[in-house]
Amino acid sequence: MNAAVGQQATAIGGSNNYVLGTNATAVGGLGRGYANGEVVYDSAVRGSYSVGIAGGSTGENAIGDLAAGHQAVVTTENGTAIGYQATTDEANTIAFGHDAGDISGYTIEWNKLPEGQVNADGTTNDYTKAPKSVTPTTYKDAYYNCLVKVADGIDDHDVVVMEQLKQYAEKDASNLGNNIEVYKTDKNGNVQLDDNKKPIEDKDATTTVQNANKDAWGKALGAGNTISNSYRDVTSDPIEVLTNRHDPEALRKLMKDAVKERTGHGHGRRQ
Repeated sequence: MNAAVGQQATAIGGSNNYVLGTNATAVGGLGRGYANGEVVYDSAVRGSYSVGIAGGSTGENAIGDLAAGHQAVVTTENGTAIGYQATTDEANTIAFGHDAGDISGYTIEWNKLPEGQVNADGTTNDYTKAPKSVTPTTYKDAYYNCLVKVADGIDDHDVVVMEQLKQYAEKDASNLGNNIEVYKTDKNGNVQLDDNKKPIEDKDATTTVQNANKDAWGKALGAGNTISNSYRDVTSDPIEVLTNRHDPEALRKLMKDAVKERTGHGHGRRQ
């Protein structure tokens, strides 16, 4: 059975859901977990103006929280936990899983009914009074749910999905710079899309950023960014140097071409 103790506390549907806060609500689900036949946690919606759905719990310091899912828990204010065993313990955040040591639920010890009285669920707990104690239980290991079927991110603070990351993860240094793209934005900084909902490339800005990226690679490699900087600057594209570092013939050709360009002759000594 469910129990609601507190001003405007409400429990609707489900079973073993306990509401112990002001204007707090539990909706549906099974608010109890078992291991080896023993109760290991109870769902308890505590705090103020918080909601537990399908067996979710909120802590005593909860204010305006939502715990949605079996064994989902929020222990802070303005937090949201979504999905199985998700725990939110930082204000104004949303969690989809839990870390080791996070709260998994609560063990509730109730006062007992007078001798001889029994509840409809067979217990002798006195659900008309506040519990004797509410003790948090914790996880030994971390567990994370997977957020799936998410649209591609577009604006700066959108989530980036695997589809967008793979194109960069699969590239090597030979074409990293040339694969950088800069998109057109509106006056508010939002990326502009074409009729197919694809970002519109700003070609001039793309060229500028690509060249800057190549120069940065060159400096990181100790090759500078132009042939004229030193004899070791074997190419104006330092990314090409990195690509051919394991190809002696290619490097020799690049060296020869660079020296020829620098001196105007086919050997390395000025005339």
